[in-house]
Amino acid sequence: MNLPGSSQLLCHSTSLPLLLLALLPAGVASAQAPDLRVRYVRTSLSTVRAGQTVVVSCDVINAGGPTPWGNIGWQDGIYLRSTTAAPSASVTPLFNRFINPPWSMQNGFTYSGYPQPLNPDITIRIPATTSPGIYHVGYFANRMRSAGWAIGELDYSDNYGTREIVVEGGPNYVVSSLAVPTTPWRQGATLLVDLTVRNTGGTVGNVPTTVALFLSSTTQPQGLPLATVPVPALAMGATHPIVGLPVTMPSAGSGAWNLVAFADAANVVAEISETDNTRAAPITVGPTAAVSNYGTGCPGRQGLPTLRGIGLPTIGTTSFELEAGNLPPWTLVGLLLGFSDTTWNGRQLPLDLTPWGMPGCVLLQDMRFDRLANNGTATTVGFAMPVPASAAFAGLRFFAQAFVHDPTANPAGVAATAGLRLEVGY
Repeated sequence: MNLPGSSQLLCHSTSLPLLLLALLPAGVASAQAPDLRVRYVRTSLSTVRAGQTVVVSCDVINAGGPTPWGNIGWQDGIYLRSTTAAPSASVTPLFNRFINPPWSMQNGFTYSGYPQPLNPDITIRIPATTSPGIYHVGYFANRMRSAGWAIGELDYSDNYGTREIVVEGGPNYVVSSLAVPTTPWRQGATLLVDLTVRNTGGTVGNVPTTVALFLSSTTQPQGLPLATVPVPALAMGATHPIVGLPVTMPSAGSGAWNLVAFADAANVVAEISETDNTRAAPITVGPTAAVSNYGTGCPGRQGLPTLRGIGLPTIGTTSFELEAGNLPPWTLVGLLLGFSDTTWNGRQLPLDLTPWGMPGCVLLQDMRFDRLANNGTATTVGFAMPVPASAAFAGLRFFAQAFVHDPTANPAGVAATAGLRLEVGY
């Protein structure tokens, strides 16, 4: 008889059972019920960790009358319990074993000394959720007693034997702290991160591992790590702080992200839990501050006037400025700023300024703001452009163009610079 999902130990002699019964005195086979007793239980290890395998060896003797034979058998089971008491039949064993020999097990017969031994070593796995402590590996012969797949016995009190085993707490690596800068990150910038890895489980031994950092749109790792750092083997409760770890922000869209730290990212440590290795910290990836030229200008007597940015329009800066250059002395310079480089007052940009007495010159922005300055004897003049320390300005675009008073330039007496595109960011 084969039962799915269980091991079944069968012996295949047909003549030996008849011979044994013929040699017994008349009436012995039915005069006394069998009595299965566990002789010993042994384990290959006395100390294990949760999730580890261990080999169990045992032996059972029949101290009563002969067992039924033919198509009648019983179930044995192996258990891991915090007590030496036998479990009830309703408790599911770690390993269930069906015994169904085709001959009777006589008085004094043992599993190990049976015509075909019935006690092979059995490998069990300590459940991964087992807490550290002292346990007992138990072997239960005829565990179902009078239920299905069981035989009646004289005495059920000796069907259960145990062996003490110690379950150590396995390692459990977590990221116990993760500190990131509160200011928004910009692409390509390198910022410093502090974190701590802690072993909240038992000792590890000499097993080093790593912790990795990821940029993720969720609280779990995504893509390739931004940085990977070695972590030594940690004893129970030990920590490994990492201070000032440089992390460079990759190309990513502006907005809300998470920096995720993943302890034992390579999964080299057998842990009691693999579900608590990560910690996420919210970060903001801001747009990158930038300055770039566009369009063309028109010359004056000094040649083509210029406009450039000194520094970058980063959030909170007080040092950024725009500088008009290649100017004649004592010249009035007007700086025009706008929000668009495509339309002005319903007209398309660039707008040809020939109708306004400026042939060869074009308007490159929509003139929302203006500043005036005089360069004196210098060939340049600067316009301070501080940026408020508010994230609300991140991503804002301005377009700048300077116009220079120069009576020799054209009928209007004005030369113009090329345009300058300003992107406020980090």
